[in-house]
Amino acid sequence: MRRVERICAYYIAAMVATTAAVLASEQQQLPQTAQTEDPCLRCAEKALAGAYGELREWQRVGYSRLLENGARKRIAWITHYWSGEPGVNSTTASGRRVERGRTAAMLEPRSGMPWGTFVLVDLPAGYQLRQVWDTGSRRNAGRARREGGETWIDLYMPGRTGATYVRPIWIEQR
Repeated sequence: MRRVERICAYYIAAMVATTAAVLASEQQQLPQTAQTEDPCLRCAEKALAGAYGELREWQRVGYSRLLENGARKRIAWITHYWSGEPGVNSTTASGRRVERGRTAAMLEPRSGMPWGTFVLVDLPAGYQLRQVWDTGSRRNAGRARREGGETWIDLYMPGRTGATYVRPIWIEQR
């Protein structure tokens, strides 16, 4: 083999080895989230990695529990409630005070779902993590079915809003 051929062979071998090493390194550095197809798990992993900023303690616990316990996807009729509505005050059915951005109501606690279950809600503006501390009206189950949902979730808001949606939610498995 001539000198030029040896040099070319050396460079080709070096490039192949370098490319293989870079690809292996990138594969190892990819978080599990990049390989996760489930939007709930991907969102939880990103949140815990800091992609959405600093989390409050209850959010850190919630996202961790979604990853640890898994979640079941349901299509929900999503509504909102606030303290100005008749029958709504600052205390939930579980005895906790309502918290803006955290509290939600569902019928499931009446059927055995533990208080404090985390739910990831897919809204047009992005995902919201909520915790179920309230039950709401039994009539909402029928309304949800008429609207095309399997279940419903009522999100506590600081003021009145008439927006409703039929979108996916993920309920923590416990």
